[in-house]
Amino acid sequence: MTGSQGLQGPGGATGATGPAGLAGPTGPMGLAGATGAAGAAGAAGAAGADGKAGAIGPTGAVGLAGATGSAGPQGSTGPTGLTGLTGLTGASGATGFAGSTGPTGATGVSGANGVTGATGATGPVAPISTGSAASSPGKSCSAILSAIPGSASGVYWLQDTAAVAAYQAYCDMTTSGGGWTLVWSNLKGGIYKPSTQITWTRAILTLPIYKGQPSADINSFMVFTGLSHWTPLAPAGQFRTDWAHDDGSPLDERYICSFTLNAASNYTISFSSCSQPVGTVVPGLVNAHNGQPFSTYDNVHSAGSCPGQYNNEPWWYTNCWSGALMGGGETTQYFDGAYWTDSAAQWGVADASGARGAGNGWYFVR
Repeated sequence: MTGSQGLQGPGGATGATGPAGLAGPTGPMGLAGATGAAGAAGAAGAAGADGKAGAIGPTGAVGLAGATGSAGPQGSTGPTGLTGLTGLTGASGATGFAGSTGPTGATGVSGANGVTGATGATGPVAPISTGSAASSPGKSCSAILSAIPGSASGVYWLQDTAAVAAYQAYCDMTTSGGGWTLVWSNLKGGIYKPSTQITWTRAILTLPIYKGQPSADINSFMVFTGLSHWTPLAPAGQFRTDWAHDDGSPLDERYICSFTLNAASNYTISFSSCSQPVGTVVPGLVNAHNGQPFSTYDNVHSAGSCPGQYNNEPWWYTNCWSGALMGGGETTQYFDGAYWTDSAAQWGVADASGARGAGNGWYFVR
């Protein structure tokens, strides 16, 4: 049996290596002797048979990490993972350049008609220009009569296309078809008449100027309307002049013509296609002054200085007048009234010799 281990003796000197001896047969294991000093390494003998495994010794300390090995071959693809959450929307990129226009596509098939919508509510009715107030003026007497047939003669509110505001005027709605606007009148006697000493500018532009209050009785007032308003008030282009030799007497003369007023030629007046429903004497305005320009005391277009000779009254003078509406004016040797023809210094007379002298006269347009 194995005895106890003795003390280790001191190491001996290393001897020379002897020649390798022949391997003898393995004898029985003797008792372990004391460990001698290590001798010189002999030649390696033949490997002996494996002994029994000794007991497992204690775990040694962890050694240093070895160098990283080379990459192994890629493994097979694993299964697809779950979809991650949607990321935040990134900022819009800059607008790219417009692409070229593509070719026009073929016209598609027309779709079926849609269902007709319901009828809308009826809109408000446009107001009729009745001429009954400044807020609803007519453009002319004839326009009012066309809008409201059967309108009575009298004073209406008008605003023709040349007027900047509404004004009142007398409308004759019955004579020769009606629709006549009274633009100028003169009655026997009196002073400060509407056209007396009127300037050129005012004679052309003024809205109606009255002496007396305009009413249904044209023998109770006088009026002058600037010439720029005559043409807009006469869409049919007609002129009418009436004359009575005295106050309250029946009408002695009436004359109706087509007319024009040429503004570019100092409001030259021209007549054509005339008729005479009442009387037999052609008025001096048509017979002697057709084609004459208008004159005022500050803008004379007659052969002589006619307005200045006749109380600065305006008219279509030649040299000077026959049958002027304002006659000789208010303060001359001629009588103060409307003349139908000639220039006789007398009050109006209508007899077998004709219509002459100063009476009452009216100019209308339609």
